[in-house]
Amino acid sequence: MADQPDQPDQAPTPDLPPMTPVTPDSPAATTSVMTELPSKWPKVVGVLSIVFGSIGVLYWGCCNIGGGAAATVVPQLLANNPDAQNVPMVDSTGVYDAAYFAVGGANAVWALVLLISGIMLVKRSRNARFFSMFWAVLKILLLVVSAYVAYGVAGRNAEAMRVYIAENPDLPGTGMMKIGAEVNPWIGVLIGVAYTLPYPLFLLIWFMRGKIRRETAEW
Repeated sequence: MADQPDQPDQAPTPDLPPMTPVTPDSPAATTSVMTELPSKWPKVVGVLSIVFGSIGVLYWGCCNIGGGAAATVVPQLLANNPDAQNVPMVDSTGVYDAAYFAVGGANAVWALVLLISGIMLVKRSRNARFFSMFWAVLKILLLVVSAYVAYGVAGRNAEAMRVYIAENPDLPGTGMMKIGAEVNPWIGVLIGVAYTLPYPLFLLIWFMRGKIRRETAEW
């Protein structure tokens, strides 16, 4: 029988450690969990909604309470002070004033809805997206009504100021008063819109994104 050629020596196979099963406490499982941490935006947006909602409740509540008190107290103070009889005032029982208090109450209630939707966002409630978008749509509509009413009230005050200037042309500072009577109604409306409009628009744009819609559907 022919001699077989020499076979190369095979390297010894190293002893491998036994396979360790992946458990919830193992490093592999920990790494997997770390790569799937929940997103942070619900807490950020939720806290913003809570802050803006709280400010809105306090602001509109104070406006209604303070406005109601002023409508009752100021006429009495003027009646008891003959030197202040010529101060320009408007009737506080007109339709614009009633609408102003109604709009203030509606804004206070709607600010409370924003606060609640913010809490729902922080808790990742499935209905948080719906409530946030619902609040944003109606807030924009309420802003239009609020701007109309505010302009009407400011316009009546400006007209009272014009009458006061016409009756007292020799008073110092009438030039600035005339400018204020023309500009103040628009300034108030523009400031209100610039302050109020950005956040509801942000919520609408944010929650209409496909990624956000899919994520909130899994809550």
